[in-house]
Amino acid sequence: MKKITVFGGKPLRGSVRLGGAKNASFKIMIASLLAPGESRILNFSDIADVDITKDILKSLGCTIRTAGERTLYINTAPLKGYHVPEKYGEQSRAGVMFVGPLL
Repeated sequence: MKKITVFGGKPLRGSVRLGGAKNASFKIMIASLLAPGESRILNFSDIADVDITKDILKSLGCTIRTAGERTLYINTAPLKGYHVPEKYGEQSRAGVMFVGPLL
């Protein structure tokens, strides 16, 4: 089996501003798994893939809270699993996008 080794040791910091990228919202939510602790997502889109991604993150143990109408806080610290329930794969393309961050 091959092995991937990541070198660095520097914490991720910063922000990315996206406007009008409705299909980026759920992908950014999934990317939050790569950052330890809490991530804040502003101006996310209200689409079905976002709701399904919330459910998947919650099933993995993440906590999600909203602030206002278009702000999400995703805390990945309580992550307790690496299994995405099969039903989500049937509902959305988002399920398969969890593979990278969960590896």
